Amino acid sequence: MDVNEGVILANDLFKTLCAAAIGGVITATAIVAMSTNDSAGNNAVPIAQEAPTKTYARPYDLLHIMHQFQRFADKLYFAGKAENERLTGWYLWKLEQAALHVTNHETQPWYPAKYDEAVLFEQMLFPAIADLNKTVEAKDWASFNDGYVDLIATCNACHGATAHEYIRIIIPTSPIYNNQDYSIPTD
Repeated sequence: MDVNEGVILANDLFKTLCAAAIGGVITATAIVAMSTNDSAGNNAVPIAQEAPTKTYARPYDLLHIMHQFQRFADKLYFAGKAENERLTGWYLWKLEQAALHVTNHETQPWYPAKYDEAVLFEQMLFPAIADLNKTVEAKDWASFNDGYVDLIATCNACHGATAHEYIRIIIPTSPIYNNQDYSIPTD
């Protein structure tokens, strides 16, 4: 193989690895070195062999999921205070969907990884969301605040269990976003 062929091969390999990384999949690749000529004297082309296992990129940082929780919990509170069943249900669903990224192990773990957030979410967060969802489905708006207080207490208990007790969530006094109407549409 001459120098130009080696440069072209290296360039093609680089493009393949970049495409894999950009596509969200990091593939362990072993380059099998071959002689420049096979047994018949023909120019042999080096090939890349894919390792039998793949490691998928984890696109979410746990911190970003926590930001989603805080935003959705804030909106949930004001939708519930407005007794808007559909909007309250929407934000409960959004909380659950954000949590699924963690329980499906799609997030970067804390470093050092001392805690299994997926287990904590299954044991703590999902039951709190389910209890609040039952309150909303029953249209028991008088109990909504108690359920919301329990949800926030669950967040803070989880923070304490993971040595993040200095992150304390409180009941909001005004919406994070002041450009949303939480009332039930009259149209």
